[in-house]
Amino acid sequence: MPVTVRVAAALLRPTVRATHWGPFLATTATGLTIVCVPAAFTDRMLPGTLVTLLRLAAVCAALGATFLLDDPSAPTTATTATPRLVRQLVRTLVVLPALAASVCIAWWIASALHSSGIPDPLETLGIEAAALYATALAIAAARLRGSLDGVAGPFAVAVLLLAIGVTLLLPESITLFPSPSAPRWHQVHVQWTAILTIAVLGYLWAASDHVR
Repeated sequence: MPVTVRVAAALLRPTVRATHWGPFLATTATGLTIVCVPAAFTDRMLPGTLVTLLRLAAVCAALGATFLLDDPSAPTTATTATPRLVRQLVRTLVVLPALAASVCIAWWIASALHSSGIPDPLETLGIEAAALYATALAIAAARLRGSLDGVAGPFAVAVLLLAIGVTLLLPESITLFPSPSAPRWHQVHVQWTAILTIAVLGYLWAASDHVR
């Protein structure tokens, strides 16, 4: 087994313990509540309303995800022989199942709310959620790059909220959050795929060792 793989495996358990789960669990629970509460007042929800609720849930989870890379031990681990990229990838490997679980639970709730199952347009919302999560992690990793305090959450939340706010101000013709019936629905999700790709690449750059 390569040395880096053995090191990564050894880091898994302490990384799980050290990960700042509280904000993510709280915001994810808030997002799921936003999706669940309407179920008490309606037997069938319109796709447009369901899309809005699922987007709000994804944004809530993404805001909490910005805290998942916080590393209080950063001042100590910065001087270790383990490459920073390995440490960050291990932390990402730890948090990915939690991010995926939040999406799956939201989709399960959405399926229950939509008696005929989730229509095809709604399934593409997974791309939006993945892009939001990747962007959140990329911003957090960029904040941590070259920083020794190990705290990225507050900064990343502010940047992500600003980015989402600016996006919401865009006119309908170029918005990234169209309704399912909009002619641009599939075109927009090509753009979301591009955002996802850029965010992943940005994360890999930000997670690499900073050359001084």
